[in-house]
Parts: sequence; structure tokens; C-alpha cells
Amino acid sequence: MSIEPQGLTINHLRAENCAFVIPDVVHMHRTNLRSAGLLWRTVSVSDVITAVCMVYNVNRDDLLGPRRARKIARPRQVAMYFCRKFCNHMSLPGIGRMIGGRDHTTIMYGAKMIEEQLTRDAELKYRCTRVAMLLDPFAGEEGEAPL
Repeated sequence: MSIEPQGLTINHLRAENCAFVIPDVVHMHRTNLRSAGLLWRTVSVSDVITAVCMVYNVNRDDLLGPRRARKIARPRQVAMYFCRKFCNHMSLPGIGRMIGGRDHTTIMYGAKMIEEQLTRDAELKYRCTRVAMLLDPFAGEEGEAPL
């Protein structure tokens, strides 16, 4: 299958350093674009934090703050998980700085905890699917798992 509709090629997109790709092109060829390392847009840590705050209905300041209450800690770990998943351009220490000045090992632990719990916790999986859909509108189409 060719990924060159209307003259757009993977090399052209890389050369132009595109921040987004025409949605129709991504819809038709999203698997090929993802396997080539291109997303339809760049996802920032701020995008992840905003999506998690919306889905969990928590305040951004609380999510980034020092509070350890379960109501805040779980969404914070979800944010760590999605930052690891979508923000490939950021280092773990960089993600930690953006999520309240946390250590890189905290980011690793939080992401690992969510990944392990996704198979056992239906509510967590539902909420993470909603976050994934906010970050990647094409997630979950055509039987593709959003997580």
C-alpha cells in the first residue's frame, strides 16, 4: 500500500517537520504514519495534563502540586503514563519537571503502576481510553486498541 496520497510522502512530512498532517491522510494511513514515527500532531505534556484534568475533573494546580490524596495521585499517575506514551520528544527528567518538579524515577514508577493496573481495573481503563481519545482522535478506530 502506498502512503503517498496527493503527493505527500513520509519523507516530505519529515523534511517539512510538520506539526500536523491533513486528517484525511492520517485517517487513510494512520497505521503506516504511526509505524514511521509520525503522529498527526505533536502532543505536549500540557496537552496530557489538560486531558487528564478534564477526564478526572481535578484542578490543574492540584494535579501538579504536592498532595498525595488518592483522588489526585491516581490522575497524576495517569498523566505520567500518557506523557511516557505520547511525549517521546521529552526525557523523563523533563516530564518530571513539567509534572510538579518530580524525579524521573517517580515518573517511571507512576507510568508502570498505571500500565499494570490497566488490565485489572475497568474504571481506570475506561478513563484512560477517554484521555487517549482526547489526545489522539483516531485511537480505537477499526478495532485498533486506543491504549
